[in-house]
Amino acid sequence: MNPKNKGSSFERLISKECDVWWGEVPGTFWRTKISGGSDEPGDIAPRYRPQHASIVWWPFIIECKHYKSINILNLFRTEKHKENHLLKWWKQSTKEQKEAIKLGYTSSILRLVIFKINTYPILCMFSPEEFQNKSKENINFINSFTTQLLIDRKNQEVFVITRFEDFKEFFTKEKLERLFK
Repeated sequence: MNPKNKGSSFERLISKECDVWWGEVPGTFWRTKISGGSDEPGDIAPRYRPQHASIVWWPFIIECKHYKSINILNLFRTEKHKENHLLKWWKQSTKEQKEAIKLGYTSSILRLVIFKINTYPILCMFSPEEFQNKSKENINFINSFTTQLLIDRKNQEVFVITRFEDFKEFFTKEKLERLFK
């Protein structure tokens, strides 16, 4: 499968997962126009459906990636041409977030990178500091996820990488509404 089709297929899969996670009718979440390349930030966003009384609240800028493999050891390299995929994807989500704010998408406040590496479960990456800073309550991340921490020393950021299933279980729609709406 060519990489473009693989990425599009993965975005459709995550859209369906978001429908179930959010308890919405199938097709509520879908790929954005040109997948973040137009006036809609990120790769996935809710769509208005006749069953909805209003537009569905959604606090995320999502970047989706599906790769055969990545080399996480590139984090330890100093050469610019060996930039780590994870940090590159995070920079892309940061750019999309800034664009969303510029366009007035004030509810799209949290960055989430969802990715799949062949033979591994679907994973996601987020900034616990961003979640904590924008939350109305203190969030206890300790013992909440089977996680890996990733540190970007250049930009002084810490990320949590966890299974997407664990993320959805911890951050239910109701909990996210209470914390961020």
